[in-house]
Amino acid sequence: MWILSIFLGVWSIINPSNLPIEKPILATTATRPITHLIIHASATKADHKVSAETILRWHTAPPPQGRGWTIGGYHCLVSLNGQVEQLYPLDSITNGAMGINDQAVHVCYIGGVDEHRHPQDTRTKRQKKALAKLVWVMIDEFPDIIIGGHDDIRAWRGHRHKACPSFDTTAWLKTIGVDEKHFLIP
Repeated sequence: MWILSIFLGVWSIINPSNLPIEKPILATTATRPITHLIIHASATKADHKVSAETILRWHTAPPPQGRGWTIGGYHCLVSLNGQVEQLYPLDSITNGAMGINDQAVHVCYIGGVDEHRHPQDTRTKRQKKALAKLVWVMIDEFPDIIIGGHDDIRAWRGHRHKACPSFDTTAWLKTIGVDEKHFLIP
């Protein structure tokens, strides 16, 4: 009898009908050409929780409260706990990095500065995992995609003055096994 109860207990754990159905991390349908994935940081302190609504307000509210843009800068945000929130469909052209927006998807993680507001890689383990998953979803969907940080866009054009996303994107992409053909800055 106890063998049967152990078997039924284990079966209830491994039975596929009991497994949660994982929703897609990002709705990747797009009719516009997507050639780049650009990673950003919100430039907020490591432990400072920032909502999507706040980020959107920073971008779309009229000055001096915001930038006065008609659309925000990012397609999705990665919260401190690694939750991914899609703000705009991939067909939307957002304001993430001037000169490349019409062909780019912009992803932002919450954080990126220390307590003195100096650039610092503040990504949590969950954020790193979510960002890696986003990268692989985008590579699967757009096999020729080029990936870089916001600062890499400036360097690509010959000048570098942004710290965003506060980590070396190319070095990190190497650690998660991304082929160098996807690197904006090799």
